[in-house]
Amino acid sequence: MRDNGRMSVKRRLWRIAVRAGAALLVFLSVAALAAHIRQARERAEISVGQNFFDDGGRKIRYRLEGADKPGPTIVILNGFLGCLEQWDDAQPVLSQIAPVLTYDRGGYGLSDQPAAYDANAQAEEMVDMLKVKGVRAPFVVVAFSSSALIARAFARLHPDLLAGLVFLDPTNPEQVIGLTKRQAYDRWALYERLPLLTLVKRVFGIRAAPATAGTAHPTPAQERAAILLSSASHWRAALGEGAAINDSAQESLLDWSKVKAPITLLSVAAATGPEYTRKRHEFYLKMVAASGARFLNPSGWTHDSVRNDPAFLPVIVDAVGTVVREARGEPTPPASAPR
Repeated sequence: MRDNGRMSVKRRLWRIAVRAGAALLVFLSVAALAAHIRQARERAEISVGQNFFDDGGRKIRYRLEGADKPGPTIVILNGFLGCLEQWDDAQPVLSQIAPVLTYDRGGYGLSDQPAAYDANAQAEEMVDMLKVKGVRAPFVVVAFSSSALIARAFARLHPDLLAGLVFLDPTNPEQVIGLTKRQAYDRWALYERLPLLTLVKRVFGIRAAPATAGTAHPTPAQERAAILLSSASHWRAALGEGAAINDSAQESLLDWSKVKAPITLLSVAAATGPEYTRKRHEFYLKMVAASGARFLNPSGWTHDSVRNDPAFLPVIVDAVGTVVREARGEPTPPASAPR
């Protein structure tokens, strides 16, 4: 009898656990569906008035300014997790110099998901943007952070379309290839673990504090960017790009002697300070030595200053403008010596 009683208790506990699990599954499914509906509605609302290009059935959001200006066309690439709002301050200023194209790389922002996320695939996506009315080659490619891997792959694959390169505190292949175990874990946590965890939260409608928090009067662009950062599809793209980071690093290796276009590297890394910062600075110096790039190393700023600090904008505009003028064959200041 005692054994029967124990079995009865176990059965009741098992039934309770099954019902609780089923209820939790239903709850999560409803939450995921509600989040999907809400995000689809938000994306539809902010898509109004935006420009889209049909790339073989995929929609890519883009913005082209200064199309009436002489070339080459400046193409600014978003960094990891970025959408084209990242360049709302820089694009209007640079469009006084030359045509400027920004776009949501595959899957980010309002663009549809691509078939692949590695640097080669994203370099080809950049080539496809030539089909957009008013966009013409060659390109001065401006790459921030990890999008430098895409710019380097583009330079290797399409030297005939390249007029110049501007790297804004870029990620180098050496920061991905041949790392220690600790460095590899840090990289994995940034490029894969963070997007995966955030994607799961977004799928179930768990939203982070908006990017406009603490901003008294956010601009429409800031509000759009905050909504896009809460989109599950945006983080799905981040997960894809993060998972492909090793391939992207390998694909970005190139022979600098074959790159004939002018190059400027703008770094906020210093020769002193934490080991990570000093290591990045060493990588930059090696790249400058191999490529003959003009090297700018302003002090007092951080990696995020490149996209967030208005005081940094004149430095970026001057760096890009110098490469554009050099690509046109106009007089430019001499390259500064690496420090």
